[in-house]
Amino acid sequence: MFGYPFKTIYLKSNLNRNELEQQLKEITFLSDAQFKIDQSKNYTFYGEVSNQDFNVETFAVHSTASNFVNGLFRGVENNTFIILRIGALKFRRIFILFAAAILTILGFLIHDVYLYPYYSMHNAFFISLAALEMVMIGIVWVKYRNFKKSIPQTLEIFKTLWTS
Repeated sequence: MFGYPFKTIYLKSNLNRNELEQQLKEITFLSDAQFKIDQSKNYTFYGEVSNQDFNVETFAVHSTASNFVNGLFRGVENNTFIILRIGALKFRRIFILFAAAILTILGFLIHDVYLYPYYSMHNAFFISLAALEMVMIGIVWVKYRNFKKSIPQTLEIFKTLWTS
């Protein structure tokens, strides 16, 4: 789907869940660390990590990784699969809200042009709705473009971290 800034990727690793967790903790500033940051470490992510799943957000200035990454560790012993859910927005419902608003505004614009073809082009309400429509489409387009550029960097971080 065009403009949909979410992607699910599956990785396989020969590490067990605890090793995957420890390696991810090395580059993650944990949300339950009582705000005591270790300056000697180079953190890329902020969030929660366990041996079952993780929910991290990119906050490193030098990194072009995706904004949000959720993951699940599946498998046993040294045959572990990682399900990565990469996204430009934290929740899918934000994207659905944007899509619904864009379609609703588009419906109002079409309705206005259909009923009042000569009057609508000079109406301040019509012009402001058209401007709002363009701004919202621009936001979705920029988020999607940046997200597509960040996918390879995000995958590279996790592939090198877990040698998968």
